[in-house]
Amino acid sequence: MRSRLLFPLLAGLIGSLSAAGAAPHLYWSAEPVLPGEAAMLQGAGFDTVSRIELRADGKTVEVPVLDANERSLRFVIPADWPAGAVTCRIETATGHLEHQLNAPQPWWHQADGGRAASPGGWVRICGRGLDFGGQARLTLRQGDQTWALPIDEPTPWSLHARLPATMAPGTYDMWVHNGSAEAKAGDLTVAASDRPWMKTVIDFAGVPDDDGDDSDALTRALADVAARGGGVVRFPRGRFRLSGGFSLPPRIVLSGAGAALTHLVWADTATPPEAFLSSQTGELAIEDLSLYAHHYRKGLVVRAPKDAPPAREVRISRVQARFTALSVKGLDPATVQSRLDSLRDGAVFEIFADDVQIVDCDLAWTKNVGFSAQGNDLYCVGNRAHADEAGWCPVGGGRRAIVERNAFTGVTTGITRGAEVYFARNRVSHQYHGFREGFTTDGAYGGPGQLSEPVVAGAVITHAGASPRTDPASIPAVVRVIDGPGAGQWREVKAFEPKRLVMDRPFDVPVGEGSRFYVSNAMMRHILFENDWSDTGIAAQFYGGALDCIMAGNRSARSGGFRAWGNETAWYVQMLGNEITEGYGTAGPEANGGHSALHLVGPYLTRNEPRFTGTTVRGAVMRRNELHNHATITLRGAIHDALIENNVLRHSPKGTVGDLWQRQSGILLLGNRFEDVTTPHEPEEAGYRKIDRP
Repeated sequence: MRSRLLFPLLAGLIGSLSAAGAAPHLYWSAEPVLPGEAAMLQGAGFDTVSRIELRADGKTVEVPVLDANERSLRFVIPADWPAGAVTCRIETATGHLEHQLNAPQPWWHQADGGRAASPGGWVRICGRGLDFGGQARLTLRQGDQTWALPIDEPTPWSLHARLPATMAPGTYDMWVHNGSAEAKAGDLTVAASDRPWMKTVIDFAGVPDDDGDDSDALTRALADVAARGGGVVRFPRGRFRLSGGFSLPPRIVLSGAGAALTHLVWADTATPPEAFLSSQTGELAIEDLSLYAHHYRKGLVVRAPKDAPPAREVRISRVQARFTALSVKGLDPATVQSRLDSLRDGAVFEIFADDVQIVDCDLAWTKNVGFSAQGNDLYCVGNRAHADEAGWCPVGGGRRAIVERNAFTGVTTGITRGAEVYFARNRVSHQYHGFREGFTTDGAYGGPGQLSEPVVAGAVITHAGASPRTDPASIPAVVRVIDGPGAGQWREVKAFEPKRLVMDRPFDVPVGEGSRFYVSNAMMRHILFENDWSDTGIAAQFYGGALDCIMAGNRSARSGGFRAWGNETAWYVQMLGNEITEGYGTAGPEANGGHSALHLVGPYLTRNEPRFTGTTVRGAVMRRNELHNHATITLRGAIHDALIENNVLRHSPKGTVGDLWQRQSGILLLGNRFEDVTTPHEPEEAGYRKIDRP
């Protein structure tokens, strides 16, 4: 593969950035970084740093270089400085850069109306460094007026606030202050909720608690709602028996008297419908009732026809579902197998829509998908989900998702594809079937892979191959410079055209002869925070194309621990303050089954010729983690620039386990502590730089 620039005069100048005489440049830095810890900057031109100056709270200090190479710089923040924002000035013989460490970085926001908030509603900001020590502030500004919003449970990764009920509709600037620095968090639209069709209430006319079929009554109610342009179908207390599938019109609410009081029960037939409930537009809500079925394929399906606008605005609240295909007495083996076969694509809720909320539901099902939510602005909070075997609850398919305070049993959770995901305070347990992952990302391809004979001109790359896009435009994609000049940079792809890609902006550091490019889905800015995994295969992994992702404050017991797997790429991943309490678990077919680790793995990226044998993991941080009872830190495959700092390992035959046969460089082990560990480092000759602290 050849890389060519359309600027021949520059081509001869490009080699290392220092050789080109350019100032150092920053791509990414590891944050937050606390006093006494090592800052790590990733970029270009750091091999000739002559001076590092830090400024904070009126103090200025010069600090030495701890470790540096052309693409990475590490230095220590003074231990006696307060936690918070620090401005660093990096000087070389040919230039300098300034960067403010620990400034708030608001990545995205969501609100009770998806992109918009209502008066009295809520807004959530997700990102990095949003709070230090509970001092965060979130304000809305319009002209010369400012509103301070009360924040519930501020964390470095998320701020949740309520709006006043008197907030006037309009557009407001959002600002986040983390206690020592401020940043704009984008614009927020406040819009009053205006749904006049909600005033239309239709009382369901079915007869509860008899042996009759109430399907005709439901069909009439849905037709009545459609004729009125929307409305609420109100179910009283009781059990209502149904058969067949029902198409839901737009602007409809199915509302019961409570999940314990209103039950919709489908007949157990040999040939269930493809879906019990379906919608092509969204604009629906199901609340305060129970859904029961034995033989089923799908419960609710929301999906727009091909080439139609995406469905939107789905609300499922306080719904109880029991889809248990085998809980029928006297099923013969052939019937059991037939029912299991019909569930190969089965799902309780299968939703392809934007602005989806699944809240406080209780789902139990036989196998495969419980809820699948694919789109932008997803909110899945406070649910209970149980699968008898090999369950799966994926979200993704676009941008922005909050998955929080759910309990998953026998279920693999994860992100099928997409960017900006906050997965927090969930409990995942007892996954013994299939690959057994507790959490995984998947679907990272979605593009042409390596580019053949690329030519870069500003924000456009032309190349010799095709530009296949296997996923819809709603799923973001990125181009990564995986090797050669400019390696470590990425840009979002705004347009896929035949033999041509349009990026959101040009590269900051020039690319040139020898640069290699990889194009796929943008599996970026995923935050996993304070989740609890037990009795699974791997507890949580970033699999595929992780980019600027976080695992912080999570816990694993009898599971495979935490892994960033660069089978495409794993760039700029941080594992902070996680704990593995029990390292041994139930072995199984999934890798790491029966063994726990903090694990970086960078196998060769083989998709598309010519075969890439370079580094797929770069700029990784493992900091302040605690590993107990047979857990290890494991580094396998080609890795550039990993910082392994202030971790504690106890009661294990091995501490850090590395590779000799793969290309690894810039691995710094700093201030780690080993207690009752037989072999702290294996092998000793791995070539990692080790710095102990008292």
